[in-house]
Amino acid sequence: MTMIPEVYTSSIPNLSVILDKLKRDTSLNIYPFKPVQLWKTLLNQVVELRRTDNTSVFLKIAKDDESLLDEYERTNYFDCLFRDAPPEFRTVKVLACCENPIYIVIEGANGKSFHEMVRNSCSWSLARNELADTLTAASAIGRWLRYLETASVGDSPAQTVWDKLLTDSAEVRAKFSAKKWSSSVDSMIERCIGVIEDTARSGLNPQVYRSHHDFHPENIFVDIHSQFRVTTIDCRLSEPSFIGYDSILFGYHLHHSY
Repeated sequence: MTMIPEVYTSSIPNLSVILDKLKRDTSLNIYPFKPVQLWKTLLNQVVELRRTDNTSVFLKIAKDDESLLDEYERTNYFDCLFRDAPPEFRTVKVLACCENPIYIVIEGANGKSFHEMVRNSCSWSLARNELADTLTAASAIGRWLRYLETASVGDSPAQTVWDKLLTDSAEVRAKFSAKKWSSSVDSMIERCIGVIEDTARSGLNPQVYRSHHDFHPENIFVDIHSQFRVTTIDCRLSEPSFIGYDSILFGYHLHHSY
């Protein structure tokens, strides 16, 4: 097992203190472990902790404390939402949350990311089995999303979502009006904003649900050895939205990633 060089771990404030706390926390039941991978995202610093049974948990230390606490609350919300779900639908759990220093520990997801499955299906010369698994996984992901929509529809007033759409579109309009685009680009942007605002004002689709809001192939894991169990990660952006938001975002990422 390869450990992270000390020169890298020392670049994260309080990491040694946090690791020591996790080692002494017998209620977590994750020690012994070794830090084996470290990376930084826009908001978080993440350390993979590999246990002796070769499973992993992930330590997240946020650059912005408030965003990490939001992720803790929203991940717990999804955990409650999926508590009575069929066994093939899952979302990761928060194993620990501490406020001094602020960090959270999240369980790992079994299987492969859907991003990896699609990439393998596209790149291998003998990818027939991989392609069949990827198509089955895509169907399972669709059922996961349908469960989310069904289980959480109506959990927030529709007007709240429409008001936010109007606010967001107004911000976009203000940003783009300050830039000099070609007339064709201006026309396209205006049409898109107009559709959003007209839909929001009319409330043509009054059903809203708790959107994952970051539903892309790298945040979705599928375990082909457990009846194509789907597990989602990274719920920090979750918020009420109109039904169809996650499927549109998923399609966009799928189209532009390969």
